[in-house]
Amino acid sequence: MGRHGRMTGTELARESGVPYRTLMRCLNGERPFTVDELARIATALDIRLPALLGATRQKRTDSAAIAAQDHMGHMPIAA
Repeated sequence: MGRHGRMTGTELARESGVPYRTLMRCLNGERPFTVDELARIATALDIRLPALLGATRQKRTDSAAIAAQDHMGHMPIAA
């Protein structure tokens, strides 16, 4: 289950029917995905929706960690 290899944003847009600009806006955190968009992406990637949601959660966690870094790339020190 799941597609092997990598898929570009353009390929994912074509395979899922979700416009490329929409994909990029969602992935960059400018707006959330709709349930329909997530279902279409999961189908295009040949994975189940829960697996996609797990990957999305991980990306958000990674993005939050990156956003917490200062301009020099340092993480804030917890007190």
